[in-house]
Amino acid sequence: MTKEAWDNIYKPNQDWNHAWAAAPAKIIPRKLMDIEPLQPGFRKIKIKPQSASLEYAQIKYPTIRGPILVSFKNKSGKTFLLKTTIPANTTAVIYLPDWSESQRVT
Repeated sequence: MTKEAWDNIYKPNQDWNHAWAAAPAKIIPRKLMDIEPLQPGFRKIKIKPQSASLEYAQIKYPTIRGPILVSFKNKSGKTFLLKTTIPANTTAVIYLPDWSESQRVT
């Protein structure tokens, strides 16, 4: 994420709460990694990465129950490796992109 200006000489009263600077903090977990609570307090979680042609992504997403870890390696049309770790006392519904019967899930 970026500040409001490239340097303090251009804008000395910068902060990290500026709407443009904070946007990735919301967009990456919700749209790219698609981590969303299905029940209050993240008791049940949805994880549905939207990888498209992106080859690699990783996130550590803090919740009230503990961190959610999600990473994937994507070779478009060939392999998709998804690793997830969810906090204790939670459950997750995990989706794989473009899954077909010919793929192996372990």
